[in-house]
Amino acid sequence: MRKRGFTLIEVLLAFFLSMMVIFIAFSILDSSIDQQSEMVDVFERRKGGSKIIAYIRNDLQGIMDLTSMQQASSVQIMVDPAGNAVINFVSSGRQSVNDEGVVSAYNEVGYALKKSKLNNEVYVLYRRQDYFVDDEIFSGGQYELLYEGVKSMTFEWAGEDGEWKEQWTEGCPMQVKLSIALLTQEAMKNIENLPINSEDWDVREFVEVIDIKYKSEYKPK
Repeated sequence: MRKRGFTLIEVLLAFFLSMMVIFIAFSILDSSIDQQSEMVDVFERRKGGSKIIAYIRNDLQGIMDLTSMQQASSVQIMVDPAGNAVINFVSSGRQSVNDEGVVSAYNEVGYALKKSKLNNEVYVLYRRQDYFVDDEIFSGGQYELLYEGVKSMTFEWAGEDGEWKEQWTEGCPMQVKLSIALLTQEAMKNIENLPINSEDWDVREFVEVIDIKYKSEYKPK
């Protein structure tokens, strides 16, 4: 019995169908990779924001009342020589160790925004911590980079009257409202060429009200 071979049309049809299957498979794979990338981006944004808020919350909850040390306010809000916003205070939120290995329940803590070297419209957030020394308030310490893509960060302060203020100049606050906008990981990849209008930046915003728990006066040893 004579076997019949494939015609050219059948071979071309089979080839075409195979290419269609491969194309559809690659399209599905590419779509899955894009979705996974978006999920990773969202996760990284949340992780970055959560880390920053956790650091700040822990520190702010432990602000110590420094009025017994002849300090008008327990929070120092200033602008450094480069024009960057800086917030300093003493906190019981974390322990620190000095050069001699002595552990202290109090820390000097500071948060500073500095302009990014990659884009002067973007800020880099640093946290400062130092072993607390009575006669050297708000000087020295180790700086830690928290996030490289900050669009904005603001603090509002409330006293016993519950009124929110952008500046705090007297006594110890009762609550702090933190508002921070962070560039997404995708935006960070394009940080040198962000849209001219900052409203078009891809950012994630966080707002949190933090109760200050440790308002007792600091008692020098």
